[in-house]
Amino acid sequence: MNYLLLFACFSIVAAQSNDYSIGSILPVPQKVTAASGQFKISSATKIVIGRNTPQMNFIAEQVNEELLELNETQLNVVPEESLRKLTANYIFIGSPSTKYGKQLLKQRNGTLTPEMKTEGYFLDVNRNGVAVIAESEKGMLYGVMSLLQIIHAEKRTLAVPGGTILDYPAQKVRGITDDISRGQTSTPDNFKKIIRFLARYKMNVYSPYIEDIFQFKNHPDIEEPRSADA
Repeated sequence: MNYLLLFACFSIVAAQSNDYSIGSILPVPQKVTAASGQFKISSATKIVIGRNTPQMNFIAEQVNEELLELNETQLNVVPEESLRKLTANYIFIGSPSTKYGKQLLKQRNGTLTPEMKTEGYFLDVNRNGVAVIAESEKGMLYGVMSLLQIIHAEKRTLAVPGGTILDYPAQKVRGITDDISRGQTSTPDNFKKIIRFLARYKMNVYSPYIEDIFQFKNHPDIEEPRSADA
């Protein structure tokens, strides 16, 4: 594994751990505008998804998994078509083409530029709620990953600092190479943790470097692994 790179990543995160302002998100977003006030998450807060699809439910569940890590009650996930109105106490995740996506984008003076089409997102936080709006599911996921970085405990509640983010990746390919042919070999659980960490910081490539660590049943001519001699 490229331990030096991961150590550097974890060091950056550790240095950031006590800063939950909207400007503390990593990687640094393209445009950040801080605002006064904050949104407080309660047990009555709803996660509202623009479309009721497995992908959208997966993205919403990332919020609930974060709350579980913080020992907080998980929130109800509801599709926007089930609501008569959307006024307060929500985390909205959706596209600009749905009813509430259009409404929130207009109310919050949001814009989605051409650069944001593939992986970009608009994230806005005020006292009424959180809006994550993107044209693609990748953008929605990255918007939620940014949101998770700034949710924090404040007294007896969870809070999200106010502000607006317009963001899209500066580079198409973002990730690490992982040399598992020397030293400790990662387990399946290790791989899952690494991938989740990379996704958290909007990286999209994980490239393990493999020599003779694994035996392949269907390819016996590949060099016998070193572990076989142990």
